[in-house]
Amino acid sequence: MLISIEGPDFVGKNTIIEKFLEHNEGLNIKIISFPNNDTEIGRICRQMLKDTKEWTKAQSSIFQLLNTAHRYEYYNLIKKAKHSKNEILFVIRYNLSGPVYASIDGLDATKTWQLYDWFYDVLPDITFILFRNYDFNHFKQIREAEHYETESKQEKIKKIYRLAPILWGEKLGKTFIIQNDNIDKSVTEIFSLTKKQMGI
Repeated sequence: MLISIEGPDFVGKNTIIEKFLEHNEGLNIKIISFPNNDTEIGRICRQMLKDTKEWTKAQSSIFQLLNTAHRYEYYNLIKKAKHSKNEILFVIRYNLSGPVYASIDGLDATKTWQLYDWFYDVLPDITFILFRNYDFNHFKQIREAEHYETESKQEKIKKIYRLAPILWGEKLGKTFIIQNDNIDKSVTEIFSLTKKQMGI
């Protein structure tokens, strides 16, 4: 089974999966987080995120092309999980984040989705879109050091993520909005929904 975990910065995407592992009851679980430092393309993507304060259209286009290539590096692993009945692969930021962020950076979301046409046979079975209420200034130092999205940009991102199931639902599998203000409650909800989709 292939499960995508999506949402803006600081909503607990990585944390919730770490907690999920504590409830796995012997399930075979693997995790990929994009972008990562395991490949050269991934390292370039992360460096671009760190170094770029304002995204030009050209930079955004290059980044989306690299993003797609980075995911394609894991195609065989993703395909194996997609067709497995006893393995769960959680992908943190899979196919949805590209079009969401591209649209914020002035690109055509539809054209960005076309970059993912190669993934037609490995679309997620489930997409969980996480949201969380928190004090934006609490993460000020991290945001400034790593050039995370500004508060105004994040509000725009939230709006697009909320519209995603309506706009692009056929590319996301079963889609669930998770309000992650209580992580233990969210983990229980995700665990229950995942088991239901697996038929266990």
